[in-house]
Amino acid sequence: MIPSAPIEDSQTITISAPIDRVWRIQTDVDHWANWYAYLRNAKLVGPFGPGGEAELWRISKAQSGDRESRQPASCDDLRNV
Repeated sequence: MIPSAPIEDSQTITISAPIDRVWRIQTDVDHWANWYAYLRNAKLVGPFGPGGEAELWRISKAQSGDRESRQPASCDDLRNV
């Protein structure tokens, strides 16, 4: 039996933009649904940062069609979205 372990993956890209602009876009949770295809909507509740919260409306494919689920997320977890 193989013990369970967290799996991490990373990718590197080069973005030709100032870091402050990239950070502003990455932390603009209210607009994530514009560029994450699996999100119907995202709403930041309070400030972005450790302990902050967001609500994510995810779209999941099912045999009966698209389903939408709303779930809270911690800003600590948003890096895994």
